[in-house]
Amino acid sequence: VLANKTGNSTSWETKFESIISNLVIQLEPTFTPTPVSDLVFAAVGDFGDKDKNEEEGIETWKNIANSNVSFLLALGDLTYIDDADEFINKSQELGKLTTNNIYPIIGNHDDKEDGDPKDRKKFLDTYTQPSVDMSKGYYSFTKGNIRFIMMDTQKPTSPNSDQYKFVEKELKDAANDKQIKWKIVCYHKPSVVRKKLNLNDLSDWDEDTEFMEGEEKPPQYIIVENYHTLFDTYGVDMVLSGHNHYLMVTYPLIHRGDPGDFTIVTNNTGPFNNVDGRIFVIVGSGGHEQTSIGEATHLMYRNQNSGIMVLNLQENGTKLKCHYQPNEGDKMAEFELIKQS
Repeated sequence: VLANKTGNSTSWETKFESIISNLVIQLEPTFTPTPVSDLVFAAVGDFGDKDKNEEEGIETWKNIANSNVSFLLALGDLTYIDDADEFINKSQELGKLTTNNIYPIIGNHDDKEDGDPKDRKKFLDTYTQPSVDMSKGYYSFTKGNIRFIMMDTQKPTSPNSDQYKFVEKELKDAANDKQIKWKIVCYHKPSVVRKKLNLNDLSDWDEDTEFMEGEEKPPQYIIVENYHTLFDTYGVDMVLSGHNHYLMVTYPLIHRGDPGDFTIVTNNTGPFNNVDGRIFVIVGSGGHEQTSIGEATHLMYRNQNSGIMVLNLQENGTKLKCHYQPNEGDKMAEFELIKQS
C-alpha cells in the first residue's frame, strides 16, 4: 500500500479502490417465464331462465358448449327466479361445464337486492375450489399468465372497505409478478356504459347526479371515483361486466384527472400492441330480455343479440384474441391485444 511520510494512505489508494468498486457489477439472474399453453374461455352474464326467455338462455348454454371453452366467467344475475339450482344444472347438462370451471360473480338478482341471499350462498359454496376461496364474493385466480380479479358490487367497495384493500393488493402483486402478463377485472354492475360516465343507462343516474351528505353512492360511482385510477396505475388490460343486457366493447380508455373523464387511446379496431389503457366490455347477453344500445364515440362495438364473449390466449401467452359469438350467426366484434415484452 502506498503511503506518505506520515503513514497515511495516499490518494492513489482511494482512487484504486474507487476504480475496483466501479468494476463490480451485480448481475440479476435472467428471468425465463414458464411456457404458456393456449387457453380458450368465455364470459357472459344475465342468463335467460324459466321466468323469461328460457329458450334464449338454453341457446346460450349450447353456444358455450359448442365454443369448447375451458372455463366460464359468469358475470352475475345467474338466476332471476331465486333458483340457483337451475343455473347449476343447466351449466352441466347443456353447457358441459363442471363446478371446477365456472368462476361466478354475484349480481343484484343473485342477492337480497333483487333476489334471494340463499342463492348467493349457494353459488359461492358450489363453485369454491380448494385453491380459490369465493366465500367473501370477491376473489382472484390465475390461468396461464392471466390474473383474474373478481369483484362483488353487492358488497362495500369504498376505499376503506376490505374489498378495496383486496383489489389494490391483488393488482400490486400481479404487477410485480413477472409470470403475469395480463390482468382482467370482472364485476357485475358496469362502470363505463354508453353515456359519458358510468351508470346503467336504463336508470336515472347520470354524471350530473348530486348526492346528499351521508347518502350511499351506487357501486358504479365508487368504482369510477376510486378504482379506475388503480386500473391505470397497475395496468389492467380489460374489465368485464354484465347487468346491462347487451354487448358493448369500448376502445382502449385511460381515466385520469376528474373521475368521470377518460381519454380514448386510439379509435381503430386493433390489433392493440402494448396499448396503454384498457378495454371495457359489457356482456350481459346471456338471454334475459336483451335491450338496445345507442352510439357513442368511445364504443368500438355494440350489439343487442344474445351471445357470449370468447377469449383465446395464444402464442405463448403474448396474444389475447377476442370475439363475440352470437347464439345465432357468425362471430363478430373481433379484436386482439398483443404484449410482446
